Parts: sequence; structure tokens; C-alpha cells
Amino acid sequence: MSFDSYRFSLTSSDWCTENNLFIGCTSERDLFFWDTSLTSLPIKILKTDFEGLSEFSFYNSKLIAYRGRPYNIY
Repeated sequence: MSFDSYRFSLTSSDWCTENNLFIGCTSERDLFFWDTSLTSLPIKILKTDFEGLSEFSFYNSKLIAYRGRPYNIY
């Protein structure tokens, strides 16, 4: 199965251990979430205040962790 994140390349991903149909991934500044039982398109996209997201991990189905560089406009 492949996942479509529109034009963004994915940098990190993780499966949810409580719900193995739920997958989360990061791109440059966004978090993508899929329910693999529904579609290959993301069911939710979250914008972050970070750029260069490099790590993503599920703690459980309601708590995630991600890491990136702070987004500096100046």
C-alpha cells in the first residue's frame, strides 16, 4: 500500500500500537494521519510551528511526539 501526501515528501512515520490501521507521518512542516481501512489519502493534516520535521512517534492513539527545528521568519 502506498500513501499519498500530495506534493510533500515524507520524512518520518510510525504505526499506532493501539490501532494498527492508524499511521502518522511528517513532512517539512506538516503532520499527516491515515486510517488505512478508509483511503490512501490522509484523513487529517496538521500544520506545525516547526520546519524540517525529522521524527514522529505515537505514544498511544491520542498522544504523539514529533521533533523539528523552530520556524523562524527572520
